[in-house]
Amino acid sequence: NPMFLNNLGEACREAGKLVEAAGHYREAIENDPVYADAWSNLGLVLADRGEAKEAEEAFLKAIDIDPRLNEAPANLGNLLADRGRPAEARDRFEQALAVDPDQPRVLNSLALALKDLGELEGAHNCCLRALKSDPGYAECWINLGHILLKRQKLPLAEEAYREAFRLNPAFNEDANLLLALGLAISHQNRPEEAISHFRRVLEINPGDPIATAYLFFQFQGTLNWDEMAELAPRVDRQTRAILEEEEKDPAGAADRHLGETPLINVSRSDDPALNLAVARFWSRREEREALQQALPFVHKPKGGKKPREKSGGKAPITLGYVSGDFREHPIGHVVVRLFGLHDRNDFRVFAYSNGADDGSIYRKTLESDADKFTDIRDLSDGRAAKLIHDDGIDILVDLTGFTKGGRFQIFALRPAPVQVSWLGFPGTTGADCFDYLITDEVITPPELRETISEIPVYMPGCYQLNDHRPAIAATGAARGGSGLPENGCVFCSFSQNSKVEPVMFSAWMRILKAVPGSVLWILLRGEVAKENLLNEAGKRGIGPERIVFAAKMPKDEHMERLGLADLALDTRIYGGHITSTDALYAGTPVVVLKGRNFASRVSSSLLRAAGLPELVTASLAEYEALAIRLGQNPAEIGALEEKIAEKRKTEPLFDGPLFVLGLEAAYREMWRIWR
Repeated sequence: NPMFLNNLGEACREAGKLVEAAGHYREAIENDPVYADAWSNLGLVLADRGEAKEAEEAFLKAIDIDPRLNEAPANLGNLLADRGRPAEARDRFEQALAVDPDQPRVLNSLALALKDLGELEGAHNCCLRALKSDPGYAECWINLGHILLKRQKLPLAEEAYREAFRLNPAFNEDANLLLALGLAISHQNRPEEAISHFRRVLEINPGDPIATAYLFFQFQGTLNWDEMAELAPRVDRQTRAILEEEEKDPAGAADRHLGETPLINVSRSDDPALNLAVARFWSRREEREALQQALPFVHKPKGGKKPREKSGGKAPITLGYVSGDFREHPIGHVVVRLFGLHDRNDFRVFAYSNGADDGSIYRKTLESDADKFTDIRDLSDGRAAKLIHDDGIDILVDLTGFTKGGRFQIFALRPAPVQVSWLGFPGTTGADCFDYLITDEVITPPELRETISEIPVYMPGCYQLNDHRPAIAATGAARGGSGLPENGCVFCSFSQNSKVEPVMFSAWMRILKAVPGSVLWILLRGEVAKENLLNEAGKRGIGPERIVFAAKMPKDEHMERLGLADLALDTRIYGGHITSTDALYAGTPVVVLKGRNFASRVSSSLLRAAGLPELVTASLAEYEALAIRLGQNPAEIGALEEKIAEKRKTEPLFDGPLFVLGLEAAYREMWRIWR
């Protein structure tokens, strides 16, 4: 009896007796060669035994016999997904759902396949359909959390994870799931909560490199320097060990996980060779994932000396800018005038936004100044790349890099013949898919050329575009209203928490000691960070009355209050970028230490382009001495303020239109070389 033999095979499979199960299924098929259920079940047991090819053939036989048997295409889909063939798996899951659209397990599997293909919106919708049918499906809540985390919908991702943990308390012992929840929390800038999750991950899995690196990053953000110092050697050992394994065995790279991201690495290390190695690891990983989803576009140079022609004469070069920060954000502040400054006789400007529309003046200006502005948040990398390719982009520029909202895999698919990295990430991408890195001779001098993977494009002034018309409020800001003393030198630092580190902070405290009546005016996020900073100041002999915390406020009001400070103090490993430019626009001198890598040399470049090289120092001792001398001599600071006011009229740092002329010259040369 074929049915009884099939059932006996099922019992054996559930008991783990795979050989006996396969035998019973085959006997059932011998008695009834068109018994579709038996073929499908045989496929399952063959898959369990690792006989993937034979399993696939059995599933196909079942589907051929009975196209309405939804288990067979669903099982085949799972097999194909396990074998790294998500596109084929997607088709089989959709085949199963065409028979019965209300199958939570199949919908969940389809969501995973779509996630692997980068179709995040479709994956999201599949999870919602599955959970509508089965709200208690804990595994689907986890998958929904992963998808939302990848889509940067962080509060919703956290909710999904917490619902899964509620439904299945066993998840509280799963290090990978706790890590995912910790990441969702940390990306929402709640470091204290994230720390507890990463600690728990390391209790379960002490060697987890991602939890180790992110725990270190949370300590940076909360200025918990004692624990940061204790953890730093472990982060370094794990990173270097993985990089060494990668170098020895590139074929096994897909199974390795580097805990720290390129952004974490440049925030803690000013070793440019290490920065390159970490960036190269991540870029290769991203490129591999992208090429699993789609084939890269192929471009052939036009050749010859003749310009591209269309009716009416020479065709303009079409520029494409990709960013997650076309909004109220430092990058939005920098590029807000860029699109409008481009010469439309020679260039068309297309923008591709991967960030939310915050309704700010920055977003509105960028949208109106672009020839075409497209939101690509809900497009997969493959579809976004095809859109960019179909738009005929000649030169594609990434303004985000390895920072939040980056879409690296779009560039890995090569939608444009020339691809450029600029502004968003302070360093090299380490990637083959980027041809050029826009930089300058201060940031990337000849001795650092080997630490970047791209061809350097040297801007004549500074690599950073600066808004030539920054908005400065006129509210009548005064020192008293900001909690500052009316007399005495006000040193300021408005950098992110993670840029403030113990070596430079110790120098700042020595500067305060040497300048009586001076205060440090600093912008920090989070009460724990503020408490830790005051404790660290106390350890260095500085009382809390000499630390003034600044409140976060709109950019134009911040620009106004910057003028209340006497001297800005730059950070060390990851120096100021927009913060230094803002200070100069406000007329406040900045004391800078020229570092070893890209991130630590930007302020030096800014000051050179501002005609203020005397504010750049080559050692920590020089930095302290200069800050102390200026802090003790108000007249000298006054003279510098007058000089800055004059330099704003003449120096290239403050001339956005001039910068864009140089940038366009670079684009023309890139295109000439390509042709």
